Amino acid sequence: MNDFKLNLRDQQITFDHQQITETIESVLQKNNRKVDNHLVELTTANYILTKQNESINKAQELLNSSLRYGRIIQNSINASKDEVAHLFPESFTFYSPQNLIGGDLIWTQKCKFGKIIAVVDCMGHGVPGAMLAMSVYHILNSTLMANTFESATEFLCNVSDAYFKSFFDSNKSEDFADTFDISLCVVDEKSQIVRYRGVKQSLIVLRNREIIEFKGDRVSVADEKASQIIKNKPWDRVWPYKEGDQIYLFTDGFQDQFGGESNKKYKYSKFKKYLQSISDYSMSTQQSMLIDELTRWKNPSNFFHEQTDDIAVVGIQL
Repeated sequence: MNDFKLNLRDQQITFDHQQITETIESVLQKNNRKVDNHLVELTTANYILTKQNESINKAQELLNSSLRYGRIIQNSINASKDEVAHLFPESFTFYSPQNLIGGDLIWTQKCKFGKIIAVVDCMGHGVPGAMLAMSVYHILNSTLMANTFESATEFLCNVSDAYFKSFFDSNKSEDFADTFDISLCVVDEKSQIVRYRGVKQSLIVLRNREIIEFKGDRVSVADEKASQIIKNKPWDRVWPYKEGDQIYLFTDGFQDQFGGESNKKYKYSKFKKYLQSISDYSMSTQQSMLIDELTRWKNPSNFFHEQTDDIAVVGIQL
């Protein structure tokens, strides 16, 4: 009797074990199917992501290629160090766009009064700023070629009128509100006079480490009445220069750069003092010192600061 009971119990255990085994196998099969399905989904998702990344990389490369070519074009309109030095032998240019291309412009030519040079800060960075700089470049050239100006003030007014006519006249671009700031100098070497006029940008003159500052007009060239506002003070800012005097034209990029231990702007007052402190050095040395100063400011001991804005600085010893 006991043997019979043991046999029945063994059979029950065998049956239960078989059921458990079948249940486990069934669950494993279901899980395997789920894993297989998930694997297929993951493989598909990975394939899609790979293709998307390839498309993004191709698009990025096309964009970078366009920007690199754009920089070549922009370099062709920006007065190079050699072009500025051809007119002003003792000089330097420091041009550093925030991106591959930017909205700052250095322009110089000969004119009927001697030599003319401008440093322009177009609103915006990257492609928009660069396209606006290209437009301003052509307006400067066409104004010079028209030869209908008798002063730096009149030249600036003609540029302002041409800019407004190109972008705002007849409501051709209702959503367009961009503008530019400019420092403009005519150097008359026969009379040894510097004639300056600017919009929202200053001219710094250094003589024997003494700073003389000429401020630009607080007006927007996007204003239809900009030239009239400028003409309300119809005279140029005139500086009878002596040999060895130094003049500096610049955009606001250097002084607006964030940096230092406290992550603050460099500031205009500090920029002026630094120019004053290096004025005894040659122009080429001053350029190197400005670059080093900016690098130190951007890279203090505990942090790295990205460039904040496009930067353009021109220094000339007369």
